[in-house]
Formats: sequence, C-alpha cells, structure tokens
Amino acid sequence: MPDRAVDAPPSTLRQARLALIVPLALERHCLTNTPEPTSDTALEVLQCGQGELGARRAALSAVTQGASALLSVGIAGALDARLAAGDAVVPASVVAAGTGRRIKCSQDWSRSLRARIEGQCRVSDGALLSVPDVLTSAASKSAAARQYDAVACDMESAAIAAVAQDAGVPFAALRVISDESADELPDDVAQWIDESGNARLRPVLATLLSPGRWRLLMTMNGRFRVARRSLRRLSRSLTAAAYCCPRR
Repeated sequence: MPDRAVDAPPSTLRQARLALIVPLALERHCLTNTPEPTSDTALEVLQCGQGELGARRAALSAVTQGASALLSVGIAGALDARLAAGDAVVPASVVAAGTGRRIKCSQDWSRSLRARIEGQCRVSDGALLSVPDVLTSAASKSAAARQYDAVACDMESAAIAAVAQDAGVPFAALRVISDESADELPDDVAQWIDESGNARLRPVLATLLSPGRWRLLMTMNGRFRVARRSLRRLSRSLTAAAYCCPRR
C-alpha cells in the first residue's frame, strides 16, 4: 500500500504558509507574476535545482522555516501517450524510481487544485514518477510507464513528498508536460542545467553547432515554449492554492 501524505477534511481547508518548490530558473521565471497572498498567508518560491538532493534540501529548509504545505511546481516529461505539451498533471500519488516508494498526495488539496485549473488546460491525476536521470528516449519512457504505472516523470517531486510526509505537512504537485512520450531528447540534455537549476551556455552552444541535432532541438524548443506558456497561465491559480490546502 502506498504511504499517505497528510490530509484533512474539506472543512479545515484554508490559507497556509505555502512553499512552491521549482527546479529550474526557467520555471521560476514563469511564476514571477504570481501575486502575493494577503492576510497572514505567505507564499514562498524556492528554486531547488535539478534532481533529488537539491529538492530534498529545499524542502527541508522550507519546513524548518515554518512552511505548513509544500507544492512541487515545474515541467515534466510525458510517459502516457495521451498527454501533450501544455497539459497539466496534479497527481494523486508520486513514486520514486528505484525504491518504488509511492506516496499519496493530499487528496482534498489536489482535487481543489485540479478544479481550479481544469478550465485552463487538460489535467491528469495519474501518478508522477521521479527519476534519477532524464529519460531521453521514447523506449525508456515506455518502460518506466509500464514498470511504475505512472503518466509523467520529473526528478524532484518524490523527494519533496518524502520530506513533507516526515515533517507532517501536506504535499501536492503541479507539473506541466514539456516533452511528449514519443519525443527523443539529446543525450546530454541534463548537462544543460547546473546544480542550482540555471542554464549552462557552453553545452547548449555545442548542441547548436551539431546540425544532426537540429530537428530534435526544434521539436524540443517548440514543446517547451508551449509548456512555459501553460505554466505561466496556471501560475495565476497558485495563490489560490495557498487558500485551499490543509494546515497541519
């Protein structure tokens, strides 16, 4: 049975001190127009960098400083062929690749988030898989989908969920699809980002100088532009997220 995140009955849903944890600077920039909540609610955006270690570090910092809820926000890769660039995933559970540990997200909070964004894009509640490395091939995505029964993948959400569970605070995730399940990505795409989540110029330029990769890059860039527009649009709903999640 999967572990459960902290949950609460709908009657207790109200504003909370919410930490939005995003891996990449490009994702954080999509949230710059997120208005600050009023009253006693605080909404903090933390850039954790790519991968489990940075995500765990940021989540621990947030709960140590008093965050009463954690929300993993950013882009994701599709594992399910029915998901297209710009679609959103607000998962019912997250699972860590390798260990297979599955943690249920806060169900009432997640349902409220889905309800707030359903009119803006297509939303899935399927499981979100956190992987140690970027899945760059259609074959690897298909294998992951079968093994873990997940619809999309990222590299951070399971680590954030584990910290939330250990700290006794609610957790949810909102991820927007960038690459689709049949898309191939450059093998070195993970090297385009440094450990803080900022872009590295040199590896990107090296890829641009390889004509054989231009088709991949054009597809990848087009998908990412769609995902960024969707994430920017959905960011307007994130302030409301602070008012629909349970306090601990």
